[in-house]
Amino acid sequence: MTALDYIHHNIEVKFKFLSGSVVFCVGTDSLTRFHHCYRNNINEFFVCPTLKDTCIAINLEQVETASFSWAKGVVDTERNNNKGVLTIYTMNENPIIYKVIDPADLVNALAIMELGEFVPIDVISLDQGDEKMFIGSDEIMYLEIPTDIVLEGERRLLEEDLETDSLG
Repeated sequence: MTALDYIHHNIEVKFKFLSGSVVFCVGTDSLTRFHHCYRNNINEFFVCPTLKDTCIAINLEQVETASFSWAKGVVDTERNNNKGVLTIYTMNENPIIYKVIDPADLVNALAIMELGEFVPIDVISLDQGDEKMFIGSDEIMYLEIPTDIVLEGERRLLEEDLETDSLG
């Protein structure tokens, strides 16, 4: 088990279609960015790392209320056993667990979400070998990805960019 000892912030979110609230433990910069987006009614996906060794994307359009708190002390950074998977929480309250095949594609999707270029009719296509799943971006409340997958995707994209630059 890994633990971090410093001031951390909690964003407690009540989603429109979820019976309880969800708490995300984040750093100061992420809290400041979320607070800005939430207070200014920016209806897009808010993407940030958490202190639980995950990356989250919150669909701000689906947020009913949010509250903020902070604490000083130990943050348990051990996450659940969903290593290597993307977990998508939709309006039907049953999370979708998706094994990430190409981390670079996932990082590209996160960038599009963060830039606010997703519109309600956009669809996320998840290719799972023989199966294809389509989820409307407006159906997603939030998603959670282990940080190591995001870092791997960023590394692959950087390598692709370097290869392209060396060829051109």
